[in-house]
Amino acid sequence: MSIKKCLVLDLETKPNEIIRLWEKRGDNDFPPPIFHEVVCAGWAELDDGFKLQGMGVLGLNEITEKEALRELVSKIDQDTLVVTFAGRRFDMPVITYRCLKYGVPTVWDKSGDFRNRYRFAGHFDLQDHLMHNGASDRLKLDHASALLGLPGKMDTLGVEVHALVARNRWLALGTYCTTDVVQTMVLFVRYAHLMGLATAAEVNQSLKSLQVYLSLLASNNSDSSYLGDRRISSLSVERGIRKVFDNCDWSSLFLEES
Repeated sequence: MSIKKCLVLDLETKPNEIIRLWEKRGDNDFPPPIFHEVVCAGWAELDDGFKLQGMGVLGLNEITEKEALRELVSKIDQDTLVVTFAGRRFDMPVITYRCLKYGVPTVWDKSGDFRNRYRFAGHFDLQDHLMHNGASDRLKLDHASALLGLPGKMDTLGVEVHALVARNRWLALGTYCTTDVVQTMVLFVRYAHLMGLATAAEVNQSLKSLQVYLSLLASNNSDSSYLGDRRISSLSVERGIRKVFDNCDWSSLFLEES
């Protein structure tokens, strides 16, 4: 099959306005998706050759949750392959519930492919595929990343997101979200190669495109007038990419080309 374009997606959330219904249970289990709201969304856009076309991160320090959802939804159409890690059981249900609350249409749901976990179309959950659709034990992004030599989780964990929001540490939150997006992107491209959907040359070009993008971003970020109201978001993406680079042997991720 051919892939027209990909959107690698990751959400950061916190408990929402109906969390009290869950808290009545009186235990410490992680709340289901319906009890979360989006506080940060990060993404990477890839073309049909897996080259990076752009990255972004939206935090609620800059726009409302409804505006963030609208912007995110606008990036997804019938030709987009949405790539997540554990998104089938968390990220995508969260988006569905919050869009339902705000009346934001999710037109991609018209396609039966989007919810079909057994196809490489619509929505592709890396965790689900790597776990052989649930036949294997639960896999964490941290562990899958480490297998390839990526750093995985570093100085911030998912359980700390609520505290970062409460302390208005939006740059740190955006940086953390970006590190997850970068590592999910690399895992996806390498897995596409495993599946015979990407050549070794395409994998290497994808990795190089991330290096090129970082250089461009660093140059733009040095000019404060270029960024406007999205300065924190742009700096978050730059710092997130750089953080991954600085904490792994990036060159070891490249494949030998025949």
